[in-house]
Amino acid sequence: MKSLNVLIVEDNCSDAELITSLLVASSLDASIKHIEALYELKGAVEESKVDIILLDIHLPDSSGLHTVEEAVDRVGDIPIIVMANRADSILSRQVIKIGAQDYIIKGQLDEEMLTRAIKHSLERSTHLTALKSLNDSIAQHESELLAAQEIAQLGMWSLDIVSQEMKWSPLASQLLGFDEPPFRPRFSDFNQHIHPDDIDSLYDAVAKAQRSGESVMSEFRIVHQQGDIRYINSHVKLSLHDTSKGAVLTGVLQDVTERNMSQQLLIEKQLYSQINSAKNEILQDMGFMVRTPLSSTVNLLHILSKTSLDEEQQGLVNNLLASVDDVTTGVYNVLNLSLYSSSELEMQVEKVNMSDLLQSVKRALDTRFQNLNQQLLFTIDDEIPQTLETDPLKLNQLIFNLAELYAELGSKEEFIDLRVEMASHSEVKASGIFRIIATSRGVKMTKDEFEQYKSASFSNQITLNRTILNTTNLVKLTQAFDGYLQINSRPRKGTTLTIEVPVDLITEKKILQSLEPNTELSILLVEDHFLNQIATKGLLEKWSEFVSVDVASNGKEGVKKALDNKYNIVLMDLQMPVLDGWGATQEILQQKSDQVIIALSAHSNPEDEKRSEELGMAAFIVKPFKPIELFTSIMNSVIEYRES
Repeated sequence: MKSLNVLIVEDNCSDAELITSLLVASSLDASIKHIEALYELKGAVEESKVDIILLDIHLPDSSGLHTVEEAVDRVGDIPIIVMANRADSILSRQVIKIGAQDYIIKGQLDEEMLTRAIKHSLERSTHLTALKSLNDSIAQHESELLAAQEIAQLGMWSLDIVSQEMKWSPLASQLLGFDEPPFRPRFSDFNQHIHPDDIDSLYDAVAKAQRSGESVMSEFRIVHQQGDIRYINSHVKLSLHDTSKGAVLTGVLQDVTERNMSQQLLIEKQLYSQINSAKNEILQDMGFMVRTPLSSTVNLLHILSKTSLDEEQQGLVNNLLASVDDVTTGVYNVLNLSLYSSSELEMQVEKVNMSDLLQSVKRALDTRFQNLNQQLLFTIDDEIPQTLETDPLKLNQLIFNLAELYAELGSKEEFIDLRVEMASHSEVKASGIFRIIATSRGVKMTKDEFEQYKSASFSNQITLNRTILNTTNLVKLTQAFDGYLQINSRPRKGTTLTIEVPVDLITEKKILQSLEPNTELSILLVEDHFLNQIATKGLLEKWSEFVSVDVASNGKEGVKKALDNKYNIVLMDLQMPVLDGWGATQEILQQKSDQVIIALSAHSNPEDEKRSEELGMAAFIVKPFKPIELFTSIMNSVIEYRES
């Protein structure tokens, strides 16, 4: 056998070394290359010639059948031998169906077994490649397909209609469950192996073939001697001979059990895809259902905090506001889980109150590290602007993942210093760099080790899994921000990991936090949720004595009130019965093009924000919003309207 180029895909160093040693000691003249994760596979195959792949079924970035499917998809016709830690007859059949050539148990391997598996897989791959080429050719020409069926070595049988005597080919006997064909079999011998429910359909096909003289296809089940049920595809045709021989039915049998099983697997995959799609829809609905009452709660608590309260009551309100912040962060994190399985993270930039976001993160991390019995010093630089434009969910997750990585790798004796600051900013360009720095003498990790954690090369699975999760998320999130990540490790100083991400500044012209209306300001609130009606109306009327608020409970009522009255601002909820916010806005602006309308949405996504802007809405606010966010948007919209 010529020299082979063998690629080992194995994250466990010990297993990789064992397989390498077996290959070296075998009779194969093998050139060996080793990678540790599935994402490296395509590059390795493109970089150099690979004759065969030894693939671990459980890798850090993929596991189970998905690993095999992805590998087959990425390497084309290169034969793959799947390696597993235990025997599993069902799994072994499934990986072969997907496209692997063999399934071997790592713990049972020796030189001879590995050599035989590789040789057989190469031979099988060669045959499958040839068969694929033949099938492609057959599919192009129907006449060639019919000729190939006649000469192919399929299970053949013939029946003398007069004597009822049959002839079976050896393969036909095997398909029916016989090691050898019975002596002078008859049609009754054939029938006794047909599934009782399918005998009538077989007889109908035979009768139709006799009447028409054409080839008739039927599909039926047979019951083997051992009780196994197999699916058989059969073609029957009547052959007319001279008077002395009479008429003979000729049949072809083909076992299509595997095809039917593959179809069943396809159905299961489609069902799995539908379940995933339904899960995402449920998550989106949950976001709407949770954010709406959260928005009401925030506004009601804000109103309550402005009333006359004693010290104890004010403390309780402050604690409730802190708890709501934590719940909101938790909701964002739950909705953010779907980002981890995405190949690309979609940014959702919005105006963010950095003080609120960072204080919320600090409270959550303080509680987390107290539970871990570890020391955390979280410092927030005073130079961070009050408001920035960024993706709050991913920025939140970025800080959490960095803290979690240090908690995982650090020690209880050494504290972790986590600092957030502005690295630079430009008022002229209205942009800046937000920096997150983590330092601890208890964390000793070099740049190379960081890369090793990313590629899952360690053998300690418990530590490995958590560390890989946090490391991978840091890299993915930093890339999503178009940011920069740097690691620096020094003796006795520990490890410092710095992440910088670009953000947009909100210029002073846009920040009107302290500004209140000094003239009459009439507002129409179009909102179907009664708690949001109460909370938002109360919030606006507490804001200023010049503010008056009218309420509509659905889009149709909102259109009528907006057209019958004059309002400075219309606050339009987008998800409503009867007529949604999109339709209501369109009807209002068709007749009152200068009406200022602000969108209120429980869904934070760029598509909705872009749609609202194209429709002519002045601003887009995501629930649950802070009171200052609502006030700022209203005042900005009023001033822009007056200036225009």
